[in-house]
Amino acid sequence: MNPQRLRQIEDLYHAALELPAEQREAFVTESCSGDDDLRREVESLLSIDKSSNKFFDQQPLSLAAEMFSERESRSNLTGKQISHYKIIRLLGAGGMGEVYLADDTKLNRQIALKVLSPQFQSDVERIRRFKKEAQAVSALNHPNIITIYSIEETEHGDFIATEYINGRTLREKIAEKRLPWLGTDRSRERPCTGCGRC
Repeated sequence: MNPQRLRQIEDLYHAALELPAEQREAFVTESCSGDDDLRREVESLLSIDKSSNKFFDQQPLSLAAEMFSERESRSNLTGKQISHYKIIRLLGAGGMGEVYLADDTKLNRQIALKVLSPQFQSDVERIRRFKKEAQAVSALNHPNIITIYSIEETEHGDFIATEYINGRTLREKIAEKRLPWLGTDRSRERPCTGCGRC
């Protein structure tokens, strides 16, 4: 998806959010005027916003602190089997759970398995947010966003099975070399049009 298209989706999404809920559908239908793909993208974002209890309105720093805080693993599942996934090793831990590298024994591929921490297994709000995270990511379709394969509940608790991408983390890449500014013409603070002038 090109930057102009992303900007168009974003602009329509934010414009629709400014309207009362009962006026949004008519606004999106009229604004997309026959562009079904555009309408689906905007409606998808609006449905996430509607069902997420304002997840996206939370402060980014508080979300990042919760989701990516460095914590020790509270339960090591290495070597165990959850459903048809054989756990290979722990990849990392965050505010809501641990992420493991696992073998999908049915499809013979490696996947990343995000397991909700044991202390949150009886926390209804945490489970709801965990599932909303999976739903929000699975509603997006972009080459730079991982694919969600499934969200499941087992005797070991709730987990999300996702695409596993081997390589360095963004934190490691940034520590090695500052990343160039991409996708924005800094003089205008708008998405880059690809004209080559920025």
